[in-house]
Amino acid sequence: MSTAKPKPRNDKLTMVAREAIEACGLSLYDISERTGVDRGLLSRFKNGKQSITLATFDRINEVLRLRINRR
Repeated sequence: MSTAKPKPRNDKLTMVAREAIEACGLSLYDISERTGVDRGLLSRFKNGKQSITLATFDRINEVLRLRINRR
């Protein structure tokens, strides 16, 4: 039985969300308060240590109003 943690995904949505969190001018505390997403989770996600669910992405998107272009 393997106890290795899965590596976080590094797809386009992940990159967009991380860049938006960095560039938005809000603190992780502010984003956490506005989204209801745990600040620790946001920190781990921002630093590439953890992935997030699509539901969490949607909550972040509601606050940061991300633009996703489909190609």
